[in-house]
Amino acid sequence: MKKFFFPVLIISILFAFVTCAKKDGRKGPYLAKVGKETITTADFEKELKALPEFAQKIFEGGSGKEKFLEELIKKELLYQEALTKGLEKDKEYLKKIEDFKKITLLGVLLEKEIETKADVTDQEVKNYYETHKQEIIDKKTGKVVEFEKVKNLIFQHLSGEKQKEIFDSYIESLKKKYNVDINKESLAKLSSEEDKEKAVQEKPGTTGEPKETPKQETKESAEKKK
Repeated sequence: MKKFFFPVLIISILFAFVTCAKKDGRKGPYLAKVGKETITTADFEKELKALPEFAQKIFEGGSGKEKFLEELIKKELLYQEALTKGLEKDKEYLKKIEDFKKITLLGVLLEKEIETKADVTDQEVKNYYETHKQEIIDKKTGKVVEFEKVKNLIFQHLSGEKQKEIFDSYIESLKKKYNVDINKESLAKLSSEEDKEKAVQEKPGTTGEPKETPKQETKESAEKKK
């Protein structure tokens, strides 16, 4: 199991929720200078508010704010060093950026096209309960579970079903829109090659297990047979 040290955890939180300090011509006193970049009071407060509530509590009080500023400085140092090494042009980094963009864009699309259209009304939840309440039994008491205790579960169930229905329909419409063409011949070859590999692995003598050699008959056993 990997062990995560507290300072590394703090830096990870900062990178996840806070943007690197940028010089944008803002006036006013600075809290720290890191190379050519400055961290102002406005930067500090903005980035602190961007953290989740549990992380903000770590940096409460005078000593906490001093610690947070130190973490911002560490982050900026690491960021500048990464730029100095030209890592923003690294192929692996660029691929991760593209992957992140794609996943984020998919999330935005699904939220607009699926989640917002899968509304479940209170009446739908109530109707489902009335129709299926004889199936919603408490195993300990053998009685029907009260509506208030299961309404959230019913809501999640109905919402999930609606989202799946809308998603499937949406995918089918996109297939027609973008003219999806599956090469069944190539797909069949892939399946055929996979079947061949499985057959070879299952063939006796190819599993890598040592073969059992026949035991030589001793003189004593030969005399017994006679």
